[in-house]
Amino acid sequence: MVFAARLTQRGHRIATMDDLMALYEKSFSDDTVAAISALPHPTVQKFAVITIAVVGASRRFLSQITRHQNEVKFMSASLQYSNYAGQADFAIPYEVLAAPASVRALYLESCHKGMDCYEQLCNVGVGHDAAGYATPQGLRKTPGDILKTDYPALLEGGGA
Repeated sequence: MVFAARLTQRGHRIATMDDLMALYEKSFSDDTVAAISALPHPTVQKFAVITIAVVGASRRFLSQITRHQNEVKFMSASLQYSNYAGQADFAIPYEVLAAPASVRALYLESCHKGMDCYEQLCNVGVGHDAAGYATPQGLRKTPGDILKTDYPALLEGGGA
């Protein structure tokens, strides 16, 4: 965002890529960011990209962010290219965490059954992508998910 604001004021000084990179790499303070953020210029603010890495997001989370995304882009580990057999971890909903141990055991048993089916399908030659339909919604995808949004979308509650 600071770079974009500076570019609008110093475009006449940019003659080469080196000039542009020098402007891009020029340091700035938190006060500069605050001052630019307070300006009524949302176009400049849209250049404030915020990237967040999430490790262990569940398939359920990914389906929700896909459904409700608003100016948020994301990428995730793919069942098509990743083999989760024997190394699955599961997100446990808060309600299940707060429930008696027998309920948590039932939930995890269900998750493990889905992953056992996934592994069996992979072992008989079904591709990871197709076998992925047997995986539970609570499967935590690793190595992680990358979410990206711009500053105004974050302020407006954009995203999931």
